[in-house]
Amino acid sequence: MISSDARLKSNIVSLGSTLPKLLQIDGKSYEMKGKQKIGVLAQEIQEVFPELVSEDDNEMLAVNYQGLVPVLINALKEQHEKIDRLEKLVEKLCLKIKILYF
Repeated sequence: MISSDARLKSNIVSLGSTLPKLLQIDGKSYEMKGKQKIGVLAQEIQEVFPELVSEDDNEMLAVNYQGLVPVLINALKEQHEKIDRLEKLVEKLCLKIKILYF
């Protein structure tokens, strides 16, 4: 568990639209230390969400995967809103077709 109480935070601002940035990241399958893994490349994340990448003493990059959760939540909400709009449009178009042809 990670503390996430609003009382511990300041300057809280919505992430807003994250989908365009998220679409610039590609999930990867790769081998590391002899084991097959699934993940992302820190360099790709760093380009769009630099606050989710840190560098160690050896200049190796690490990704804060937990930090991707709010990004994914907002992208999911964006997709849901788009689906809702498209469903309403389809309903309207179906109604127009019925009126024209029946």
